[in-house]
Amino acid sequence: MKNFNEFCEWLLEQGFKEFPAHREASYIECRSFEGKRLEGPLCECNERKPPFQIYVYNAILGGHTAADFVTIGEQGGEWTEIRIYGVSLEKAQKNIEVFRECLSKQWKIFCENMKELEND
Repeated sequence: MKNFNEFCEWLLEQGFKEFPAHREASYIECRSFEGKRLEGPLCECNERKPPFQIYVYNAILGGHTAADFVTIGEQGGEWTEIRIYGVSLEKAQKNIEVFRECLSKQWKIFCENMKELEND
């Protein structure tokens, strides 16, 4: 299993881009990454496919590490954040495409439901 830094370096090797951490605290280290955008409808706000982001955490006390898979977007005037969180780094590395596909499917469902609300 990869440790926190090894997993982050692996993400960079896979083509992910690092961006400033979204969460800072004295007891937790966090690094944030964005990969190829998800499949599905465009976000209404920026007319682009929604992002595929991974937040990697390392708890200073206790040494717990985990990854969150996240996408954020707007459809039908409503915003959503879809998150799969607390995934072990080992599972995250082995199943990164499964989590990506899961977020894509959830985004598509959100968009379909927002279109139904517009038709009411």
